[in-house]
Amino acid sequence: MLFARGGLLRSIYRLWKRYFEPGFHPSQQDGSAAERWLRENGAAYTEVGRTA
Repeated sequence: MLFARGGLLRSIYRLWKRYFEPGFHPSQQDGSAAERWLRENGAAYTEVGRTA
């Protein structure tokens, strides 16, 4: 399941590999999926160090 076509590891391998390339910086990547997730789910979490 992890390595099967459509499996978790096969779907994230290329992104994970880029993380270890020289010169990688998160701000150079498309963060739209993370931003969307945070907008939709942010109310369920509290930032570390911030009181609820």
